[in-house]
Amino acid sequence: MKEARVYQQVCCSTQPAGMEKRSKKRKKNRGQSDGTIGRDDVTMTNGSDVGDFCVAAETENAAEMGAAKVKLPPLVVKNAHLNELVADLASLGVKAKYKLGRVGTKVVLRTKPEYYLIVAHLRTAKVEFFTHDIPDEKPFKVVMRGLQNFDPKFIEAKIRDRYKLATSSVYRMTRKDENVKAYPDCLFLVHFQKGMVTLNALKAIHSINSIIVR
Repeated sequence: MKEARVYQQVCCSTQPAGMEKRSKKRKKNRGQSDGTIGRDDVTMTNGSDVGDFCVAAETENAAEMGAAKVKLPPLVVKNAHLNELVADLASLGVKAKYKLGRVGTKVVLRTKPEYYLIVAHLRTAKVEFFTHDIPDEKPFKVVMRGLQNFDPKFIEAKIRDRYKLATSSVYRMTRKDENVKAYPDCLFLVHFQKGMVTLNALKAIHSINSIIVR
């Protein structure tokens, strides 16, 4: 029995030369993963250089994001002659693309400044056109029912003064069969800036000019 125990201890304590080398390598790798080499590298690196590199990387990423094109909705201009429209917009220094359609002429623009410039120009010139919301600027929309045919500015003022909510715009909506069927109320579409109004605040708008809102 004693000989068996001695033999067992010898077998357990004896390792081949290859195993001993592998264990040393593992210990060395563990030292690296523990951060000993990482700390040496950090002390050898200038901290200001690291900061400058991070700032440069963030600036480069921001420039790439700013350079990314924003998909803008087209402006559909009604009752306009193409040649006159092209000459008019070219006088503003805007290079647009045009597409003829049954409803009107689609004006496709490249940047937001050009888009806002043309919208303001068409409104000032009282040219009939329509467009859609820019994807990243879509407002929060609410439909109000049960009201009389108020002036939209009157509703906007009531919401601002009584409920302390700032609206982007208020529009009078028209039903498709409004000319055929008589409705007791009118519909109004109210726009709020995205993220500036809560559901509880909207629920608090229970009446306009003593008329219950549905």
